[in-house]
Amino acid sequence: MALNRGVSLFRRYEGNPILTPRNWPYPANSVFNPGAAQVDGETLLLVRVEDMRGFSHLTVARSWDGRTNWVVDPEPALEPEPNIREEQWGLEDPRIVF
Repeated sequence: MALNRGVSLFRRYEGNPILTPRNWPYPANSVFNPGAAQVDGETLLLVRVEDMRGFSHLTVARSWDGRTNWVVDPEPALEPEPNIREEQWGLEDPRIVF
């Protein structure tokens, strides 16, 4: 639990990690901290996923309570463009601005 001047700011969910490569509908080597937003009561995650070659892309996962019953999209939402130098190793560290 994080404290600020003795006041509880947030508490880590005991069920972490909430998503692992086993939750993915396609082969994934690793999943990393996502960008998150709540839209119309649904929690959306834009998750950095490392494929089996070591390249990263972004995939959407959704949950109504933000902790359980995650539905992971069947394919990446954003993949690196091979002709863009900055994306040659993949996409990383998603942020969501809503």
